[in-house]
Amino acid sequence: LENARLFKDDKPLHQPLIGNDEIGVLDKAFHEMAAAITEAALRERAIIRNAKEVICSLDEELRFIRVNPACQSVWGYSAEELSGKSLFFIVPESQKATTQEDIASLKKNQEGGSFECKARKRSDELIDMLWSATWSESDKSLFCVCHDVSEQKKIEQLKRDFVAMISHDLRTPLASIKMMMEMLDRGMLGELPPKAQKAIGRETKNCDYLIALIN
Repeated sequence: LENARLFKDDKPLHQPLIGNDEIGVLDKAFHEMAAAITEAALRERAIIRNAKEVICSLDEELRFIRVNPACQSVWGYSAEELSGKSLFFIVPESQKATTQEDIASLKKNQEGGSFECKARKRSDELIDMLWSATWSESDKSLFCVCHDVSEQKKIEQLKRDFVAMISHDLRTPLASIKMMMEMLDRGMLGELPPKAQKAIGRETKNCDYLIALIN
């Protein structure tokens, strides 16, 4: 019983009892269990400490309780600087209402989920963050893993801009060519021999196909 209290308080246990009676076997099993839990906790802390993503917990008032060291490289603030500060120390005022709504929704369903919002770094640069979060009713805490998705967002925007530019630059001349083909087919620029009309009809269909492909 004393070992159980010591383990609860994260203090060293008494030396294992010598003997193979019921109490000795139980004490040995307790020491083995305590060692396994301690090792697992050490591994977990090492993973959190060395993770590249920000891992943090927030209280009911959305104040930082714990933050891993990645906050320094991602946001430019140390864990000590963020401890006790509101989430909206880094989330801009313009995104406060929507972020509060997203978190309220997470608390309600209690299944975990994700939301996106901007974060302001120490350098005043705004970055896009994806928050994977779970609300713990028993701890009254929100546990979060925060991913910097700024580069991903930039790449997606570049893709959209590229597709829009290429679509416009291809669609416009093709539309002009198709219009010219239709004018020729209708004889608006003079009568064409049957062989030429057949070729014009074929090329008009090719233009339609290319425009549909671009669309």
